[in-house]
This record gives sequence, C-alpha cells and structure tokens, in this order.
Amino acid sequence: MMKLNKIGLFLPRVNHFYQELFESISDGFKQVGIEVIGACELLDVEQLNQFCKKNNLQVIFEMNRSRAQIEELSKNIIHIAWIVDPQGKSVNYCQDSDIIYFFNSEWCQQYISNKGHCYGWLAPGFDEKKYPLLKTQKLTSDFSFAGHIPNPWDQAELSRCISKDNNILFSDLEKEIDAFIELNGGWHRLHVLEYRRFLNELIKKYTGKDYIEDPTLRYDLEVRITRTYGRKGAIDIAMSISDSIKIYGPDNWQRWECYKDKYQGYLDSYELVNKACQSAKLNIHDGVGLHFRSINCMGSGALLFYLYKPMNNETKGALWDHFDVDRDFVLFDCENASDFDKTRRILQDRKSIGFEPERVREFVINNHSWKKRAEQILSDINRI
Repeated sequence: MMKLNKIGLFLPRVNHFYQELFESISDGFKQVGIEVIGACELLDVEQLNQFCKKNNLQVIFEMNRSRAQIEELSKNIIHIAWIVDPQGKSVNYCQDSDIIYFFNSEWCQQYISNKGHCYGWLAPGFDEKKYPLLKTQKLTSDFSFAGHIPNPWDQAELSRCISKDNNILFSDLEKEIDAFIELNGGWHRLHVLEYRRFLNELIKKYTGKDYIEDPTLRYDLEVRITRTYGRKGAIDIAMSISDSIKIYGPDNWQRWECYKDKYQGYLDSYELVNKACQSAKLNIHDGVGLHFRSINCMGSGALLFYLYKPMNNETKGALWDHFDVDRDFVLFDCENASDFDKTRRILQDRKSIGFEPERVREFVINNHSWKKRAEQILSDINRI
C-alpha cells in the first residue's frame, strides 16, 4: 500500500465553479488525511514536472486531461484523469493515465484502453458545508433550472459550408437533424448513440468522409446541438405543466425569445445556487444522472425533477440505482402520459410521494460526499 500524504489537483481554469470545486475536493481529501495542493489551471508539462519535483508529489489528479496529452510527464508520477467533458472528442482520445475516471458511467461502456490501465466511473461529490438545509426558505416557483444553454445559431453559422463538392451548408444538416429527432418523438426519447449513428451517416452522405476535420463544426454537431436539444426539451416539458419557472445561468438564455422572460440571472456562488434550489418545488435536470447539479440539489434537501432518457446500458450511474424513484426524486418519462398529471399532483403537495428533505440530505452526505469520493480514489491508487 502506498504511503500517501499529499496529492496534486489541477482543474481546467479559474472561475467561481472551479474555485469552489477545488475547495470541496480538497476538503474531502483532508477528511481522509491527505493534503491537496495545485491550481485551477492545467500547467504545461515542463511546469507540471517542476511543480511535482518541488513539492515531492507522487500523485496528481487532473480534470479533462489524460497523460496522452502530456507525454513528457515524469514516469515517476501517478497520473489520474477525470474526464468530465471530452470536448467533442471520442473518449478513446483519453489514454495512458494510470487511472482514468469518466463523469458519465456510459462512457465506460464505450472506452477501449490501449494499455489496460485502471478506468471507471467517478461521480461528483457533495459538500454539506456549502449547501446547508434552509428550513425557513419559502417556495417561490414551481420549477427552477440552473445551467447553460448554447446560443441560437446565427446566420453566419448556418451558412457554413459542410461540403464544397455539393454546396451543402450547416443549415441543411440542421434541418435533417430536426426532422430525425421529430421522427423519433423528440430528444428525450432518443438515445445519444442513435443520434451519433445518424450523424455519422449524414456526414458520410454529404462529405464522403467519416469525420469532419473542422473542430468547431465537429463540436457544434456532436456537442452543441445535443446540449441545445436537451435544455430546450427539458424546459419545454416543464413549461407545458406550469408557467411558474425560474431559469438561471449565462445570459445566453436572453437570446432565446421563448425563455428570456423566465431568465433570472447568473448564480455566481454556491450560496445563491443553494437558495435557488430550495426556493423551487421542483428542480429540472436532464442528462447525466449523478451530476454536479443533481447531487448538490438533492444534498441540499431540494426536490429534483429528472427527465428520463433511454440508455443502451442501465449502468450504475443512473439516479434510480442510488435513490428511490418518486420519493427521493421525481422521474419524468415522456413515454408515460400519466407523468404529466403525476407532476401536477406533486406540485400541489410534495409530501404526497413521501419526500423528506432531511432524509434525502442525510443519505447524500453518508453515501455521496467528497470524502467518499476521496476514499474511492485512494482505494484505486492502492490497486494499481
């Protein structure tokens, strides 16, 4: 077993989110006797080697960068990568780290390791100090959503040429994608892998290639579109049930005519996020089940409204693998017409499903804290 008393932590950049995350992860390791040093910055490999040597580091933990991107890192350093956002690349782009964790448990099903190293799922943890239960907080809206939405496409983006051979524009692909999603009953009825298969066929059809080389175009087709459909689908479903909704996030929301009247501004601290969660009867969440948004919401004692999306493999990252459906959180399935009436009943009386904020909060603290995540990481270090 490795004798470890210090670990290096490096997050992508400096902002409120990453600074607060750095504090929370550090506190989790502190609770198991490990000091954390590092920065909200990914150092270049020369700086990183110097930092490790100066501070006598044996292990470093980085978000969104694997060892394959810093090949000259000293072989004496154990490198742990936590891939939260592949940024439009295949998860197989992430290689060579001693341990690779994926934010989305489904990515583990898609991953092929080139060296047989340790890889698996790592969900975010909860920091109970940052998200206390506000017992006197009044409920001021039926729904709340806190998060990002991409900007609507502008004319210049829609006019980009996908294939010079046949004058196919981005707008042509977008129309076909819209039609495909509508044919499949909407984004939340469609598995993301089905979308990617369709997209690959579309790209092959119009370009004769398997791959779009332009990184911005590739990102827009593989990531930006999916995030837009996910956000719009979630908000539109909530708005079909109740007009009482508050939206928080970047000012991109104001550029969407249908949502700008609901936009409340950007939450730039965990105190504001905590208050926003606990002032809504239901907090909308879509996408990865155990997400920063969902774990902080449930840990605070707020009630989560989660939109079901088909998965090829019911992996351990699904919310229902960890919490009781329609008791600890509300599960909404577009395929089930009765879920609309169910949601309206819950908005009238949240206690009708047996929801108890204190009980859910205690469960999150005991099972999904950053201390628990630190223990998982240390256990994996000792297995390699």
